[in-house]
This record gives sequence, C-alpha cells and structure tokens, in this order.
Amino acid sequence: MVIASTLTTIALDVTYDEYKAAYERIFTRSGLDFKAIIGDGGAMGGKDSQEFMAITPSRTDLDRWVVLDKSVASFDEIPAEVQEEIKAELLKWMVSGEDTIAYSSESSYAANLEMATNAYKPSNRVVTEEEVARVETPGVKSIDEVAAFLEYL
Repeated sequence: MVIASTLTTIALDVTYDEYKAAYERIFTRSGLDFKAIIGDGGAMGGKDSQEFMAITPSRTDLDRWVVLDKSVASFDEIPAEVQEEIKAELLKWMVSGEDTIAYSSESSYAANLEMATNAYKPSNRVVTEEEVARVETPGVKSIDEVAAFLEYL
C-alpha cells in the first residue's frame, strides 16, 4: 500500500507541475509580468499552494500614471520638487494591486507578506535519487525486454 500511496503522490506532483506550467504559458502569452507566489491553502490544505500575482508598475512611476497637459512636452520640464510632490500625492490615493510580494532575485522564492518567511524550508516533494550504474543487457533489444531482464515487469 505504501507503493500505491507514493505513486499517487508522485502523480499529483506531476499534475500540479503541468497545471502550473499551463498557467505560466497563458500569462506569458498574455504579456503579463507575473510571479507564482507561495499561497495559503486555507480550508483545503495541502502541502503546495501557489497564487499567481500580476506585477504592477510602481505607484510613483510618473510615465505610467500621469498624463501630461499638451503644454508640457515631457517630465524634464517639471521641476524635481514638483515631481516629488506628485509622487507623494500618488502614494496617498492610488492603490496598485492587492498585495505586496516578497521575492528573491537569487532563487524561485516568492510569497505575499502574509505567507513570507525568512526561514529556509526544504521542499517536501517526493524526489527519488538513485546512483546511476551501467548494467550489461546481453541479447536484449527492446525496452520491454530490458524491463523483463531487470525484473521490473
């Protein structure tokens, strides 16, 4: 029964990874800047839970959020202190996204502030590592014959 349980766990991990990859392809094709972040499994639980978060521009990116009057050719014409006042005002009223994300530029770690941690937690995914060994298979010509020869069938 332990073998069946392990195979089911492996199959679930493979399926999870396939769904995640499908979502990533969809978001990439859509041109979204996104991150898969650690999510809260909530009532459903589970060992792996992720949310996809679209990364929005900074609230103080004036080129992104401010429309200039026709009389102003570029932001270069606006004094620096006035630009800082505009940025401060934007921070007061403009909401950019629903959450703040903490992520590493050195690894794949990403989480919202609710789930973020500074403690390293190794993955509990099932990973089988076996030493590779060369095995002679005299007279064996197909994969089925190799499996039978090695007594896996």
